[in-house]
Amino acid sequence: MILNKDTEDFQISEFLKVLVRRKFTILGCVITFVVLTALVSYRIKPVYQATVQILIEREVPKAVKLQPSFSTGGPADFDFYKTQYELLKSRSLAKNVIQRLGLEDRFESKAEGSEEFVYYRFRKWIEEKMIGLGIREKPNAENVTSDPYTPLVNRFLRNLQINPIRGSRLVKISYRDHSPSWAAEIANNVAEIFILKKIEMKSSMEAGVGDWLDARLGETKKQLSRTEKVLSDYKESKKLTSIDERRVIANQKLTLTNSEINTVKSSIVEKETLKNQLESRRDNPIELLLDLPDKARNSNLEFLNKDYREIKKQLSDESKKLGPKHPKITSLLQKIKSIEERVPLAIGRMLKSLEIDLQSLKTREKSLMDRQIEQRKGVIVLDRNVLRFNSLKRDVESDRRMYEVLLQRQKETDIESKQTDSNVRIVDAAEVPISHVAPNITLNIILSFGLGSFFGVFLAFFLESLDRTLRTEEDMENQLSFLNLGSISKFDKSEGDLPLRQNEDSPLVEEFRRIRTNLFNSAPENPKKVLMIASATPKEGKTTLAANLGLAMAHLGKRVLILDADLRRSRIHSIFNISGEPGLAEAISGKYPLNKCIHNSGIKNVFILPRGAPAENMSDLLNSFKFKSLISYLRDNYGLVIVDVPPILAVSDASTISHSCDGIIFVIKAGENDVQLSQRALKKLVTSTTGGIRQSRSLDRRKPEEEEALAGPHKILGVVLNMVEHKSGKAYEYYNKIYDYYGKHYGAEYSEGSKYKNMGL
Repeated sequence: MILNKDTEDFQISEFLKVLVRRKFTILGCVITFVVLTALVSYRIKPVYQATVQILIEREVPKAVKLQPSFSTGGPADFDFYKTQYELLKSRSLAKNVIQRLGLEDRFESKAEGSEEFVYYRFRKWIEEKMIGLGIREKPNAENVTSDPYTPLVNRFLRNLQINPIRGSRLVKISYRDHSPSWAAEIANNVAEIFILKKIEMKSSMEAGVGDWLDARLGETKKQLSRTEKVLSDYKESKKLTSIDERRVIANQKLTLTNSEINTVKSSIVEKETLKNQLESRRDNPIELLLDLPDKARNSNLEFLNKDYREIKKQLSDESKKLGPKHPKITSLLQKIKSIEERVPLAIGRMLKSLEIDLQSLKTREKSLMDRQIEQRKGVIVLDRNVLRFNSLKRDVESDRRMYEVLLQRQKETDIESKQTDSNVRIVDAAEVPISHVAPNITLNIILSFGLGSFFGVFLAFFLESLDRTLRTEEDMENQLSFLNLGSISKFDKSEGDLPLRQNEDSPLVEEFRRIRTNLFNSAPENPKKVLMIASATPKEGKTTLAANLGLAMAHLGKRVLILDADLRRSRIHSIFNISGEPGLAEAISGKYPLNKCIHNSGIKNVFILPRGAPAENMSDLLNSFKFKSLISYLRDNYGLVIVDVPPILAVSDASTISHSCDGIIFVIKAGENDVQLSQRALKKLVTSTTGGIRQSRSLDRRKPEEEEALAGPHKILGVVLNMVEHKSGKAYEYYNKIYDYYGKHYGAEYSEGSKYKNMGL
């Protein structure tokens, strides 16, 4: 099959056609795979699998609840159980099981007869060949192990399976062996030895932990004694027997000094404020006297202020009664003046007193500040000593706690070392299996069926991709640029080569009629009277097509002459069951007249000109002027002349005869020749009928149409695909139904012959 390169859409129908066409290839692959798989499966020695189920706890169950020594949950649990699974598959455990059960002799005795041994012998042979060819380096002798248990352990581990049950702490240990009893025995021993190894590892670890705890406990005890002595010596040297009481007293003294300093600073501020107020109003003493500050109370200024206000009031009252010259008014004025003169003197005395007080307060402030500094230094020194004391005290407490923890852990270790329990327990011991697990013949056959189907389909499409033959009309239309005249199905020739002899309606007869119709439609204005039937190679059915096409034309009332120009392998006379002599050779050479050489076929309007007697110069006869004259005579005296010629690629007779013919029908046997072979033959025909090679380029569908237009016309009317294996599908079923319908209802009233008679053909 040749896929159409012009279409990109994938069609399921094409896929199914390939599968149907290559069904025997696919079926052969499936049968081969299934049979081989069944034979191999039945020859393989059955394998049994025994399984023991164990429980792995995070820690050993303890009678006394001790402080846990490991973290639980999260990634720690995952790492722990992953480690246990790897320990179950460890080589040391496998070696212990082999030694305990004495499996050395059993493995070695079974190895040479097993399929596995054959596989490894073959693998070793391949490796030796690769080393000999230099593809692989020879292994260094130093790297080759000398342990005799290495191959036994490898074999043991290949048959051992560790399957943890998801979401639980249960683990299944499975072992496969040809013996069901040995499979159960080995699986149980794997679990038992794993438990023993866990107890041994725990004991050795606890022994090591005990030794480490003893050494660490002694060091911690010495460290505790040293830190306690340092604390005691420091306490005595710094006299820190009543450290808390001394700290309280020192802080109280410092607080009292700070309070006195604040009081003195407050007094200094008050007196400086009063001093500033007095100095600012020294030039206006009466204003100061009237607005006397609060801090100036209980002084001479307050008495002067009182006298001044009383005299001013008396003066105001007396002025309403007496005149300004009155002695009493004059006396009051004199008192006011005396008071005004005394106020500056009182302010001066008060300023001097403030200066003395300020000097005294500042002196006291300085004394208090010095005392505060000394007290702070004492507090700082005392705090530093306290900090050092507390640090030493914490060291002692830390060492004491460490000592107590180690002592407690030592006691726990002593208790745990006396326990022989393990964190691994056997839940279900392995039982002797009844049925084997391998080979699974049913599964193997199902898988082989699927694999065979897949490989068969792959092989079918692979062969289809390599198939360059023309099988269908679609292939022919896609690969050749000539008119498709139709196709002829492969039919049974036991009843003869002329299915049109009876002129009965059938799908096969209609195929020849379809070719006849397409032939008329190919040149309706210039009907061809001499047709050459050609093919690329022998046995493509051109002679059968020539005979039946002649009968189909005769059914239309035409006088048809079938000329057998295949001078080497003549078959026309045998198809019509007539004598082969005289014939074409005698007609051209002149031994017999033409009317003696033309035979009646026994069918109306069908005449045969056979090959005649063989001669040495047969090819020269076809190239002679007499042959051309004979063709001209036949063209004028017969309605249609059909010339059967030898294969184009075998001899040159077809190219010679093509010059005398009006048209050429090219026959291709379906699924027989490569498409390039047919293209080569067509190219040769085009070249011989056009006189050049330019026209042959039209055979290549990749060339532009302009080149084809430039070339002259050729004589090839179309291509017929012959001996098609079968025609299937809905279209062909519908095609048969049409014939059944017309045959029942119309009979012979409507026939193609009468139609073409009315058309004048």
